[in-house]
Amino acid sequence: MKTAFILLFIMVSRIGNSQEGNSYIEYHKKCRKAEQLFLKDITDQCFELYNQIFDLNDSQNPQK
Repeated sequence: MKTAFILLFIMVSRIGNSQEGNSYIEYHKKCRKAEQLFLKDITDQCFELYNQIFDLNDSQNPQK
């Protein structure tokens, strides 16, 4: 009887832990996705500014 209770307790605690683990993994995936989107947006903005600077530079200093 004692062994059955211990096994039941272990099974219930593992179910709880796996659900918490899954929610943590989902949270981590969402955070990672948001981070990737943020970095992509920043990178795109940097390239856009870089291109604008060189376009402006080319228009002010045409090559002879």
